[in-house]
Amino acid sequence: MIPQFEMELSDPRLPEVAQLIAELSAEMAGLYESEDGSGHYQPEDGLPPRGIFLVGRRGNELVACGGYRLMEPGVVEIKRMYVRPSSRGLGYSRRILSELEARARQAGFSRTRLETGDRQPAALALYRGAGYLPVPPYGVYENNPHSFCFEKEI
Repeated sequence: MIPQFEMELSDPRLPEVAQLIAELSAEMAGLYESEDGSGHYQPEDGLPPRGIFLVGRRGNELVACGGYRLMEPGVVEIKRMYVRPSSRGLGYSRRILSELEARARQAGFSRTRLETGDRQPAALALYRGAGYLPVPPYGVYENNPHSFCFEKEI
């Protein structure tokens, strides 16, 4: 029997969660040789009132994560979306993204934004498939030739 996928709010500073985020950062650093892979994310960004952070478990194993952080009134930025390689292709990223959008909407936000890179075709397909539309690069991504930025009304 395949264990069920469960999502829950978490503290991104917890060792198990921080390890998952570190795996994502290492993967991004490998894809974009000159970056540290952090995506300009600070764990405090995933804590109320600045944001939230979700983890996904399959059984007892932590396999996915994602969060959002406040950008400006009415707008949050989706950050640190990740699924461990052994759990990819099972729809977990779409479930995390949908849950983040629902929680942002419930919290009174009207838009989500995000950034991903040109070397992440699965992420690009996920966001486009979820209804995200391209926007000009913003903030720290303005001069990054690898960045693709998106926005969605929620």
